[in-house]
Amino acid sequence: KAIYQLELGEERATKWYDLTTSEELRIVKLCLLPNHTMLIGSRWNGVFSINLQNGQMKQAPYDCGLEITDMLIDRQKRLWIATYNEGVRCFRTTGQLIRSYHTGNADLSHNIVLCLEQRQGMIWMGTDGGGINILNPESNHFSHIKHRAGEKQYTLPTNSINCLHNDAYGNLWIGGVYNGLIGLSRV
Repeated sequence: KAIYQLELGEERATKWYDLTTSEELRIVKLCLLPNHTMLIGSRWNGVFSINLQNGQMKQAPYDCGLEITDMLIDRQKRLWIATYNEGVRCFRTTGQLIRSYHTGNADLSHNIVLCLEQRQGMIWMGTDGGGINILNPESNHFSHIKHRAGEKQYTLPTNSINCLHNDAYGNLWIGGVYNGLIGLSRV
């Protein structure tokens, strides 16, 4: 178990760090913190941190559960962690919980959040069954983009979203669990 560094142009991968854990890690996301720390989001074993200066690996200080589906560090350096069927938690990079969002305390349409993306200051959340939830983190207000049966325009083709990506041209690309790739552009 290791993390490898791919050297572009030289077409080779070299071992960067050995992962010092006895558990099998299915890595879903890597996030780099400003203090020379890399966070590893594991699908089944929570969040780990690696000190990039000395290679020390340990369980990260985020009380977020074990089944991580995605992580995001926003422009304000807040860490967002989506845990399977538990909504989303927002942390300071030091580990202090700022806020937790789930269907019991917020207007989140579904607790299974599969992906996170920041777009124009908002946190976009792709859910498994609830479409896209858009959170204004300053006001804690949610808006939603969903599939509406019977409508042909202004609706998503699916409510199960497993990938969100902003491109350099201001478009948002949406990966649907069942309906392929969806492009959302400003008009």
